[in-house]
Amino acid sequence: MERADNWLKMGTSWEICRPDISFYLCFGGFTQMLHDEQGKLRVRWTPARQVKGMACDVRVQGYRVNTCNVLRLWKSEAVQSFDFEDFKAGDYYQAVEEKVVSETLLKVL
Repeated sequence: MERADNWLKMGTSWEICRPDISFYLCFGGFTQMLHDEQGKLRVRWTPARQVKGMACDVRVQGYRVNTCNVLRLWKSEAVQSFDFEDFKAGDYYQAVEEKVVSETLLKVL
């Protein structure tokens, strides 16, 4: 029987977050066909959602050697964690939806 392993529930002191190593990942969306200045047909992809992936390193000591390796893990974060306009309109869930979706992505992976 499979069960979730909550080993990062309280965080870990061994994990070093590296905000200098991060990438933006795009999901979903739609494509548009348009013509450029030379008249060539081009396709442009407009993503529906964007998530920031940040590297987190864990040092792993080798067995009976004097070396230490790095295990690189990734953490997903919302690009915009709170939408104040949705909050003012009274849609509290929509105001934090980006943060919830990005954290859910990490739990699934």
